[in-house]
Amino acid sequence: MDTEATIRRTIALIDQCKRLKPGYKSSCEKLVSQAAGFTLSLVRSASEMGVKKFLEDPPPFEPYQ
Repeated sequence: MDTEATIRRTIALIDQCKRLKPGYKSSCEKLVSQAAGFTLSLVRSASEMGVKKFLEDPPPFEPYQ
């Protein structure tokens, strides 16, 4: 899944919630909370994968001159 697209969808969902009538905000806020949690876990796992790949296959070292 595309991390950037997921973050954009979460932000769009938050913006939609801001425009809802008060009676609907509670369920929308719960949905946004779940989406934000999912987005954070996605970003966290993506960054862990990046660190893991970096450790397994580090870029060539070029000394500073």
